[in-house]
Amino acid sequence: MTDAPEKRAILSGIGISRIGRRTGIPGVELTVEAARQALADAGLTAADVDGMATMGDVPLADAAQALGVGELRFRGGGFDTAGLLSPVMSAFLAVAEGRARHVLVYRTIQMLGGTMLQGARGTPGPLDPAQLRLASVMGDMSALLAVHAYSAANWLAMHCRRHMELYGTTREQLGWLAINSRRNAALNPLAAYRAPLTMDEYLGARVVSSPFGLLDCDVPVDGSIAVVVSREDFARDCPSRPVRVAAMGGAGKALPGWVDRPDYPKMASVEAAAEMWSRTDLKPS
Repeated sequence: MTDAPEKRAILSGIGISRIGRRTGIPGVELTVEAARQALADAGLTAADVDGMATMGDVPLADAAQALGVGELRFRGGGFDTAGLLSPVMSAFLAVAEGRARHVLVYRTIQMLGGTMLQGARGTPGPLDPAQLRLASVMGDMSALLAVHAYSAANWLAMHCRRHMELYGTTREQLGWLAINSRRNAALNPLAAYRAPLTMDEYLGARVVSSPFGLLDCDVPVDGSIAVVVSREDFARDCPSRPVRVAAMGGAGKALPGWVDRPDYPKMASVEAAAEMWSRTDLKPS
């Protein structure tokens, strides 16, 4: 599918802020760090940005003001396309359709200790705005909270247990995912944990939500990452080698929620993959 709109845009720059656990650094400060690095990598300044998109803790207006970005022709974010990658996908579409030339996309998070804020006795507290947006597109959120399933670890544990029953998946197989992820993290000087991980360490970690242990879970950190999505014709002026996208796919119209799909334990990645492969002549092989 040579006419896919994502082929008319490129990733021209990338930047990443300081990363750490409970840093105390304001989210807007982390956002500015990542954004400025991404713009410098693309050979651009804040004055070149005419679009912004995000799904994170720092609102677009706050980030734009802190960076000194002028009037925006495009604003995107939330779940307007599909899941966590939706701001990037929205930026590609906006650039391909001529609604912007350079879109700054960022994702900023600050450690919350779980999906829901915790009260003084460890009881769930109020959701923050980003979490409320997430809850609004998850049709089964109220049912999950009613049985005290507050974390994605709880929700995915149910999927994993069902997968084990259907396909014979083992904890050792899950362990290799964690071990390989840690091996990859060792290549990144900004990673929170870089020491090698053994299977014995993996299997010996405390249980979080059976069958998941501590080392199956991600590491909550403070940090921000930013990319610049630019018009394809900017590639010749881009100081760094641009990244081109062959195809993208999302599942924004898939059945919402974690547990109410008729093909449980499959998830929206099924629809996202189907859309992606439909937009390219490439094959899985």
